[in-house]
Amino acid sequence: MSKVENKEIIADLLQRVSSGPDNCPEFLLHTLRPLNSQEFVFPSKLECPVDTEISKHSMYNEGDPAVIEFYAIRIRHVPSDLPAVLSKSLAAFINQGAMLSWYVFEFEHEEDEIFLLGLWGNESVYGLCTSNQLPELALSKIDRQQARWMDTLRKAINGLYTLHPQLQEYSSK
Repeated sequence: MSKVENKEIIADLLQRVSSGPDNCPEFLLHTLRPLNSQEFVFPSKLECPVDTEISKHSMYNEGDPAVIEFYAIRIRHVPSDLPAVLSKSLAAFINQGAMLSWYVFEFEHEEDEIFLLGLWGNESVYGLCTSNQLPELALSKIDRQQARWMDTLRKAINGLYTLHPQLQEYSSK
């Protein structure tokens, strides 16, 4: 991929994730952690600019087999190595014990669902990492429409269900 193509892909990504009155990029990073594990700590070594704002939220309903922690990361000055920063953050949570970490464009959930494991769309997820899969990014719309990306998502879900069958049982309720 040429530098021009890469710049265009990053520009499209930034436009898609930017919001608010200041049109600041906001990346939504989700993690899935075991129910009885400690809360995660956002890694400080991600080389994000000092004026980056990070807010953390957790989602858990009684009977859920796991907890979702999600981070809204507002970066006012986008680093030149943005794809590397996104990949490092996905891996950093796996290294803390996350079963899964992923970036998504829009966060939607239903109160009774821990998250829509089986209903991920290739258009909404643009970064993914599991304990048995290195971080992968699909930053362009073309990448997210490829069969390879859907296979990546499917493998991650199937691998997660293999390691944690209670998640599959829960998500099929």
